[in-house]
Formats: sequence, structure tokens, C-alpha cells
Amino acid sequence: MKRKILLSRSGFTLIELLIYTAILSLVSVGFISFALHISSIQVKHGARDIVEENTRFALQHIGRIIQESEDVALASSTLGKQDSRVVLRTPDPATDPTVIEVGPDRILYVKQGEKPVAAVTGIDAAVTNFWVNAFNTSTGRVSLQVVLSVKTRSGADAFSRAATTVTTTFDIRD
Repeated sequence: MKRKILLSRSGFTLIELLIYTAILSLVSVGFISFALHISSIQVKHGARDIVEENTRFALQHIGRIIQESEDVALASSTLGKQDSRVVLRTPDPATDPTVIEVGPDRILYVKQGEKPVAAVTGIDAAVTNFWVNAFNTSTGRVSLQVVLSVKTRSGADAFSRAATTVTTTFDIRD
């Protein structure tokens, strides 16, 4: 009778338990690594978006200001000389002079006339390089070549860092 009872018991052997545990562990590791991969992609895209948005906005803003300007103030931006600060002369006394420069906190600022200083880039992006090269075109117009480099401010790992450098030229209106 005792023998019958032992044979009819159902359960797991130690080997079966180890196999099931190993399979469950492998599946769990797979799901966790997949989730971490997706998370790192989202962080990388977020960092890239921050840099692209700040760069795009800054260049559009700077371009509009340059195109509305009449001249480059030669005291701060000499023709043919690269400078990290540009002073523009505008026809509107309320915005004359207009100063574009990077502050010590690596944020790009614009000061138009007596208006308060306005930040052009956000606090989550750092301007690593900004310079302006004023030159005369073959048609006699003054153009400004602008180089702007922006990177994310934080980021201990490679996934949360992004950077870009853009070079463009804007003509000062006649």
C-alpha cells in the first residue's frame, strides 16, 4: 500500500526544477535586456532632439536678426575676422545695437537695444562653439558666416549625449 502511494504522487524532480528555473531566467534576462535597449534608444533620441531643437531655433533667430540688420559694427566684428560675439546695427532704434554672444554659462544670448537680454538656447543645451565671420560678397553685400556647435549639458553615458555643429551664411539686407 505504501508503495502505491509513493508512485502516484505527482511533482517535480530536482532536474526538472533546475531546467524550469534556467528557462525562466533566460526569458527574464531577454525581456530585461530588450527593455533596457528600448530605454537607451529613447534617451539617445531625446538628447538628439534637444540639440537639434536648440540649434534650429538659434539659427532661425540669429538669421532673422542678421537679415533685418543694416551693418556689422566694426568695433566688435571686423570684416574677415572670426569673432565669438557679433554686434549688428539695425534701422530700428529700439533694437540698435543688437549683440549676439555666448554667456559664461554657455547659453547663446541676444541683447537688442535697451530690451532685456534674451536667451536663445535652453538650459539643457550648451553652446560649445559660436563664431561669426563677416565678409564682403562679390556683389558688394556684407554676409556673415555663422558656426554654431551645441551639445547636451548632461550625460554621463554615451546614450544621453548628443552634439552637432552647423555652418551657415546670412546676408545683411541692403
